[in-house]
Amino acid sequence: MSLLKRYRMAKFWNAAEEFLHHLLVVKQPTASSSSSSSESASSNKVDMSSTSSSSSQNHHLKSGTASDHLTSAISKFREAYNQQLTRVMYMAGTAMAPALNKAGLEDRDALEKLVVRTIPRPSPRTVLVGDVVAFNSPLTLGTSSDTNEFIMVRRVAAMEGDDMVAASSSDSGEQQAEEDLGEVPKGHCWVLADNENLKPPQVNECRTFGYIPLTNIVGRVIYAASTRKDHGPVINNPASVEADQAIIEGEVDVDRLCT
Repeated sequence: MSLLKRYRMAKFWNAAEEFLHHLLVVKQPTASSSSSSSESASSNKVDMSSTSSSSSQNHHLKSGTASDHLTSAISKFREAYNQQLTRVMYMAGTAMAPALNKAGLEDRDALEKLVVRTIPRPSPRTVLVGDVVAFNSPLTLGTSSDTNEFIMVRRVAAMEGDDMVAASSSDSGEQQAEEDLGEVPKGHCWVLADNENLKPPQVNECRTFGYIPLTNIVGRVIYAASTRKDHGPVINNPASVEADQAIIEGEVDVDRLCT
């Protein structure tokens, strides 16, 4: 299958997920039946014709509500299909160097443009170990209306159900005994900075703030550009790299990205 067809399929499945979520998860409005119940409670005698008429009216109301809900879900599908699957953001600092913003190692003001494939509902199916993800920082989430200001980028080191083991080193550099930290809780992941020269508190990561909920994840970083000569796909989990090739082909405009 060509990259263009794979790109269209990716847009279709993304839109289909939005459709199913709205149809099956989002609560459907219910029709009110308070008028019929209040009328029947006022007398011991039951008017069968009135009851039949009321029941029929409620049936039509419920049918109409269900139809409206389906129409709304279809609208969500179209809206999602017409949207791009990526967004562009800037990254500063050296936490992810040299993989990202390696210029920051020499120039503290250096920035790198990142193309992020958005993940509307992150799960173990869409987020994999080895992926570089952008996420809402748990340290600052909710302190500002501008959430873009507090988005961090780190690499996923473990997913829910994975056993966490910590190994410490002595002053001489010899590795000490490993410590079992237990499993990553359901619905969470463990992210770390790439720059091995930075340790907490020099860098903020899961060793600083603990596990992060998958719902904090905004998307996966799939392309990075510093200059016209320094740009390219980001190294993620091999399965993610394969899945993102079509998205890069369909939405990454290198000339525009590097201006």
